[in-house]
Amino acid sequence: MAKKRAGRKKGGHNRGFFFRKGRGWYVLDDQKQIPLRDQNELHITDEKANNDLLKDAYARWRTHRKEEIEEKKRLARRASSQHSVYDACKTYLYHVQVNGAQKTLTDRMDTLFDLCWGVPPEYRQEKTFDPKKMTKEEKREAEAKRFHDGYGHLPAMSLTFTHIDQWIASHDNWGRGGIPSIWSNAKAAFIVTRGTPYGRTSPRRLHRRQETALLIHGLQCSRQLDGLAMTGRMTCFHFGLPPTARRRSNGISHRFPRAERLSSRRT
Repeated sequence: MAKKRAGRKKGGHNRGFFFRKGRGWYVLDDQKQIPLRDQNELHITDEKANNDLLKDAYARWRTHRKEEIEEKKRLARRASSQHSVYDACKTYLYHVQVNGAQKTLTDRMDTLFDLCWGVPPEYRQEKTFDPKKMTKEEKREAEAKRFHDGYGHLPAMSLTFTHIDQWIASHDNWGRGGIPSIWSNAKAAFIVTRGTPYGRTSPRRLHRRQETALLIHGLQCSRQLDGLAMTGRMTCFHFGLPPTARRRSNGISHRFPRAERLSSRRT
């Protein structure tokens, strides 16, 4: 007589739901066990429950779950369309005000005010990020000094590196030595590390490999902006770090090989 082979029970298959002894029927969703419920929203606990009843309950759960996901996507799209570059910059400046020095706050305000409004920072309110009240004569002077139309009204998700290039190109008085700092200020408004490393009160400048990772993970950044618009919480983007980066309890510590650090200084 042929020996019976061990393995899966004949006719067995993955039904999408399972039974836990002494508890009832469950569905596994994102590593979480969700009770399988009948038409009356009661948890099915009978181990010998009718298979058709279980299939119907599972189908209802899948339909409900799909509707939940679509609703979250719809709300995220609506929120992202309402969140502007101005909103992102204002949130970042609040972070600098709480964690940074006054000189840092003033410099970042001047730079991002130019980005959002397109006029020199002399027309900014002293303690806020908004334009000051101007007379008709001052408005004409501001228009005469205008560098560009301003990007503050754009949806935050639509801002690209091309916009930043156009913004920098509109300033003839910005020398090549200061452009990296301008780039860093603009990008810092949209990228804030989780917890500033010990001894630093403002986000670090981005490494060139992190800039590349930012372009690759643009969708993730967009989702974070959606979360900011919906919850009002501070931006906290997690972009791809080099394999040599290490996490610490008080933040992210960027560590690069010595040869790479030396080469980056030469460039």
